[in-house]
Amino acid sequence: MQMARHEWSQAAKLNPANSTIANNYAYILYKLGENEEALVWYRNALKISPNRLPLQLNLGDVLTDVGNVKEAKAFYERYLELAPLSPTASSIRGWLEEYDQHNGLVKPRQYEETSSRSFLNRVQDFFLDIENQ
Repeated sequence: MQMARHEWSQAAKLNPANSTIANNYAYILYKLGENEEALVWYRNALKISPNRLPLQLNLGDVLTDVGNVKEAKAFYERYLELAPLSPTASSIRGWLEEYDQHNGLVKPRQYEETSSRSFLNRVQDFFLDIENQ
C-alpha cells in the first residue's frame, strides 16, 4: 500500500488538475488511515469536478470516520441527487433515514458497502459518473 501511496502521490503532483488522480490518491491515504490528508485531496478534487460521484461517497465516508457526520450527510445527499438509481443508493437512503431518526445525535451505521463496495458497484458508479459529466 505504501508503494501505491508513493505512485499516486507522484501522479497527483504531475497532474494537479486531474480529479480522478486526486480522488485515487485520497482513497489510498484514507485506506492508510491518513484521513486529514485524504480530506485535503478529496476537497481539491471536488473543486475540479464538483459532480463526480466517487467524490461524494468518498468524502462522506472519510467525514463519517473522523466524526463529522453532519457534513458527511450533505455529501451522501448530493450523491443521491446525482445518481438516485445507483447500486448504493438504497443503502445510503437507509443511512440517511437512520441519521434523521436520531436527529443527528448518534452516529448511524454507515451504508452497507462503505469501504468494501463491490467492484461491480464501483464500475457502475464509474459509468454513471461519466454520464453526469
